[in-house]
Amino acid sequence: MDIIKYIKEISIVKKIIICSSNQSVCQKEILKIEQYLSHKVPYETTAVLKKYQGCSFEDNVSFKVTNRIPILGDSKLLDFGIFLTLSESHYQIREILINNEDLFQKRFIPIIEATPGDYIAQDIITMEIYFISHDFDSQKESGKYKIAKSLTDFLLNLSISSDNNSHNIKSSNIINVSYSNDLLEMMANYKKNNS
Repeated sequence: MDIIKYIKEISIVKKIIICSSNQSVCQKEILKIEQYLSHKVPYETTAVLKKYQGCSFEDNVSFKVTNRIPILGDSKLLDFGIFLTLSESHYQIREILINNEDLFQKRFIPIIEATPGDYIAQDIITMEIYFISHDFDSQKESGKYKIAKSLTDFLLNLSISSDNNSHNIKSSNIINVSYSNDLLEMMANYKKNNS
């Protein structure tokens, strides 16, 4: 199945972050990411990012996880946030990698921000998809949870959350919030200067 076409079938896709879609700019950024990671970015991942960087779904789209993820509480639904960007923005993949080297360890490439500061990322060695949380107890958990065997597997299992399978508000620990670009920049600078 053509994964690019399938994404459009899930829900209306809309651009949230204004970013360059110039293919030359995107390709140069992919090369910089590959240089940083010392690995090639998979073709499928590159194609999805070039097409959907800075986009999200109009409907509430989620992925049903099979393993327990502490930050979700009793919920089994992981919200889809926004495709990260190749071009300059507060959602730029390379900047997220650099500012969160402790999370990604030059082994994972973040593709989607699930919730603020938590990412859907691809293991560039095994190609498996992980939920990577910045909020975890380092004594008890790693903050990395395998959720799909591939990017295709992840994307093909996205669905619109309906009343029957939506989050149980009483048990869900995630709250949707918005941050201004100024606050995001301030937080990134703080992390960069204090890491």
